[in-house]
Amino acid sequence: MKQTQRVLCAIDLSELSAAPLKTAATIQRWFGSCVTVLHVVPTFDALEVHNGEWFDPVSIVHFRPHDEVVEKIRDMAVKAGVPEDGTRFLAVAGQPAAAILDQAAATRADLIVLGTNGLRGIDQLLLGSVADRVLRRAPCDVLSVPPRARRDPARLTTIVCGVDFSHESLYAVRAAFALADRAAARVVLVHAVEWLPEEQPADAIEFNVGDFCARLVHDAQQRLGRLVVEESPLARAVRAKAVSGRPYREILRVAADEHADLIVVGHRGRSRSSAPLLGSTVDAIVRGASCPVLTIRAPHERVDECPAPAAQTTASCAS
Repeated sequence: MKQTQRVLCAIDLSELSAAPLKTAATIQRWFGSCVTVLHVVPTFDALEVHNGEWFDPVSIVHFRPHDEVVEKIRDMAVKAGVPEDGTRFLAVAGQPAAAILDQAAATRADLIVLGTNGLRGIDQLLLGSVADRVLRRAPCDVLSVPPRARRDPARLTTIVCGVDFSHESLYAVRAAFALADRAAARVVLVHAVEWLPEEQPADAIEFNVGDFCARLVHDAQQRLGRLVVEESPLARAVRAKAVSGRPYREILRVAADEHADLIVVGHRGRSRSSAPLLGSTVDAIVRGASCPVLTIRAPHERVDECPAPAAQTTASCAS
């Protein structure tokens, strides 16, 4: 993964915020990143609440003051291991997904870190609304952290990377290799061959589907082997697995079998063509994963050409 200088971590102030905060803290230590911790509220203004009847009294609801919310963000972040030095704590009013995307653009974020299942602060089912919109529209990479991710993010030992041989998946491979170098982790590359429906054809069909599918898997295994040679100039533990089946299902299965700490997949950007990909593959992986999922958007340099990141200062956060 190329230099991750600016990280935006969106939280909802629930207990589920601990996992993305710990992940952001780990990234900050690894890359010397500047981290912005963001919480979005509907409004900071007092609202009139009508009980429904014409002549019933009107209640005035006062939300928590801005400074109080910022202090709550700061307290949760520090408890999760995010240092105050070099970190911005930000509370804004608005619609969560739009506010996250606006802040990502304003801070020129390289990475958005967010949970995939929130409480009231970012909708009850985050993936159905906020995270889904962020994944589709984000101008940078997105690291989705599920509530099931109970492992220490600093103990990154196994990375599973989905490969379909597109340019986007090659960027994901480079990101996975760079993270593996940073954490001394092993990488498992997975390519799923999905050619025909999973149901077996009728016996009368004079075509050996099994043999042909096995040939496709064999060819994919050879391509994965060449990819490892071309994109992995450094000495590292890499396995390549070509399998047959639905890509999202096979990537999740391999991740479970390998006890993966992270899944890395490529993303085709913010065009209309990204919708089918998110609906059928990336979205399904993020929904079903028990570990964090890193979706890669921007091109990533080869690992041996990537310079070591310099530590960021608080002043650089504001730039």
